[in-house]
Amino acid sequence: MRLVAVLMSVLAIAAVPRLAQAEARQKKVLFVCTGNFYRSRFAEATFNEAMSSAHGWTAVSRGLDAGKPRKTPVSPLVTDELKRRGIAESRVAGSPQQLTQADLDAADLVVLLDGAEHEPALKKMFPAFALDKVRSWSVADVPKLAAPDAFEAIAKQTAALVSELRRKR
Repeated sequence: MRLVAVLMSVLAIAAVPRLAQAEARQKKVLFVCTGNFYRSRFAEATFNEAMSSAHGWTAVSRGLDAGKPRKTPVSPLVTDELKRRGIAESRVAGSPQQLTQADLDAADLVVLLDGAEHEPALKKMFPAFALDKVRSWSVADVPKLAAPDAFEAIAKQTAALVSELRRKR
């Protein structure tokens, strides 16, 4: 009986590092738009600015069609808006990134910036991907929605998402 208790203690102690690793793993929100140049980049920056890593979440962004050549890696509208909000431009460093299956698999939550536009494209590109971890917002691209209105909508929805995820932790 004593041997069983000792073995159970040893097993419990051995499991602690694995539990700590699982709890310490950052969960990932994946923001998706068309070109990963404007809306998803702004959502990523505002999310990461608001959600410290201590809360266990981080965001990345990708595009469904990110291969279009651009003069700048991110829309100047985004960098101007980030400056206006006091968010470091480094939050949107790097070039637009094409969405891959690996990105979808690594994400704990996928947010489509314009569900009406992006969900059909996502289903076409990744037909086996289940939509159970997908949320769709309704933030249209310019010129359908003016940039200031898009930024305000993204900021509000991102703030609500941050608040929700902090409560769940």
